[in-house]
Amino acid sequence: MRVGREAVELLTTGRVTFPLPDADRIRRIKAGEIAYAAVVAEIECLLGEVEAAAAASALPDAPDQDFIDELVMGAYRRQILGRALLDGLVVARRNGAPAAARFADRGDARPARRSRRLA
Repeated sequence: MRVGREAVELLTTGRVTFPLPDADRIRRIKAGEIAYAAVVAEIECLLGEVEAAAAASALPDAPDQDFIDELVMGAYRRQILGRALLDGLVVARRNGAPAAARFADRGDARPARRSRRLA
């Protein structure tokens, strides 16, 4: 049920909302509070909605693999470079280097600020 609702939303709007707008109903279904026959009928109806939304969707047939690869590689790079900088700080601190020396390889005496934006 949840996946079907998300599929319809994604196919019609290009987005998925979190939390799910009808999360309470999904919880009630999972808890067994809604009759099985009613859930089956709702799923059958939802399948038709998914098929109609897919047929009318403006989304591309395939994902932009280059964009995905760059997004993932950028996240890996930030994670690895961030760890490398922190590892350098730990080594420098253990060796008793002053703060200015710890960041000398960056060209300034201040630690890098972390950005929340994706590059």
